[in-house]
Amino acid sequence: DDAWVAVGAIHFTPSQLFAAGSAHPGFTITLRLFHDLFAGDVGRLAYVPFLAGWVAAPCMYLWLRSLRFARSISLLLAAPLVIGKIPVLYSGRVKPYTLDVVLVIAVFVALPRLAATTWRWSTAAAWVGGAVIAGSFSGNVMLTTALAAGVLVLHPVGDRVVRVGAVGVQGALQLLLYLSYRRTSDLDGIERFMNWYDGHVDFHANPLDFLDEVLTHMARIAEVHPGGSGVALRLVALAAFSGLVI
Repeated sequence: DDAWVAVGAIHFTPSQLFAAGSAHPGFTITLRLFHDLFAGDVGRLAYVPFLAGWVAAPCMYLWLRSLRFARSISLLLAAPLVIGKIPVLYSGRVKPYTLDVVLVIAVFVALPRLAATTWRWSTAAAWVGGAVIAGSFSGNVMLTTALAAGVLVLHPVGDRVVRVGAVGVQGALQLLLYLSYRRTSDLDGIERFMNWYDGHVDFHANPLDFLDEVLTHMARIAEVHPGGSGVALRLVALAAFSGLVI
């Protein structure tokens, strides 16, 4: 499963980028640059996700400390990135998931600062460029930047026109990226495969069905992510999700 990502990154041409990189061209370009600059063989491409996995826990800890969480709580919440089976596993595979964690934390760190800043057009250009580049690493990061854009629009500091314009450009560019992915990759087939393993939350028009979908999904995350199972872990996950909603 890693070989096609690595080989595609090493041998792609510009016209093949979206096909070789599937839905993560930013990650593919990063692998190519790393290979050309540092890697002597294809196996060393695993150093990229390894390095991201290595810094993910410190990034999580420092971000939580910046939010005034206690040291003990920050360490506790960052610990799964060090000892959890899934984070450790993907730190050794040529996949973008560990980079997802670092990039999402980076967006979370930047968001309150950007929201409180009076935007100039240079600020808007920096946000659009950063959001599009970060979103090109995976659909998870793209979704994060899209949600962050909504937050930024809702908190203007006398600069609503600039923010709305920036978010409009961001949305257009990311839509073009998504449509390009669909033309070169079987995203529907991947979605069906992931749904078989409950990889995504499906939207339901009925709010009760959607709530049931979310609660089931969060309970399964609680079982898998820390490496254990049990009612207590499910309750913790549901409490965390409820806190985010409230």
